[in-house]
Amino acid sequence: MSNHNIKLSIIIPSFNYADYIDVAIKSVIDQTMSAHEIIVVDDGSTDHTSTVVEALQGKYSNSNICYFYQDNQGVSTARNYGYKRSSGDYLLFLDADDKLLPGTLKVVYEEISNRSEIDMIFGGYQAVSYSGELRLRTPVKLVESNLENVITLLNGKMVGLRPSSSVLKRCVLDKIKFPLKVHVDEDTMFFSHVMYHYKCVSIPDILVEMPRHTDSLRENYQRIIETGVHGVEELFASLPSSNELLKLKKHVLVKRYLKVGRISCINKDYKIASQNYLNAAKLEPRAVLNLKHFPRLMKSLVLR
Repeated sequence: MSNHNIKLSIIIPSFNYADYIDVAIKSVIDQTMSAHEIIVVDDGSTDHTSTVVEALQGKYSNSNICYFYQDNQGVSTARNYGYKRSSGDYLLFLDADDKLLPGTLKVVYEEISNRSEIDMIFGGYQAVSYSGELRLRTPVKLVESNLENVITLLNGKMVGLRPSSSVLKRCVLDKIKFPLKVHVDEDTMFFSHVMYHYKCVSIPDILVEMPRHTDSLRENYQRIIETGVHGVEELFASLPSSNELLKLKKHVLVKRYLKVGRISCINKDYKIASQNYLNAAKLEPRAVLNLKHFPRLMKSLVLR
């Protein structure tokens, strides 16, 4: 497949990210090779996101920047809506606070041209901490077994796999959508389904920069509480039944309870924190008896 025949849509969901989205869009425009289109889905923002995008549309009129607004329904709904409004054969879902690194689209087009049989290609990312420290997240090499790759992902060892660093064929989204009722780790559920049903490959290239900041959607406490362990139950219900997956489900449930407990404790919601720590202890008592979780468990029990 020639690079000239590749139609890649960049889909950017955004909610109140007016201070970041211009960097995300410009990182696409500044690539040495052009995207077919840039689809911005404004998920009910109350800031000046629309003004920022309109200014960029005027300044870069040849970049095919499309803006769509919807009432606030969450990032998964915004991504799915962006897919519906896009026309590319390949899709990259770039978070509004991330940015493509120079040369990313050149790498992507070369990989697509050389591996037209692959349904999803993903690379690594460059994480930026609150203090500005950079850490490279290079993805693991996938194995032939799709189920083994899913198990690696659910064990938390699939480094580098993020929407912003992944390119998917349109046919994948024709069958699998981002989950609507899960507001935390929804990416894990989505990619588990993709990796189980489709041909995927990882590449060592670092494709995107992902900063952390205090208003990041990745740190949205309320969404984490609303979801709880619902996503875990829904995910495993859709996978084949096996003893290995049943053991893994227990492990993933414990990790989710501990995560919600830790974040609840940080947010001083000690009642919810204690409930989740105790749920984790019921499934795996030793999981809470370490220096990371036990002090928080005791604190939440005292202060709830």
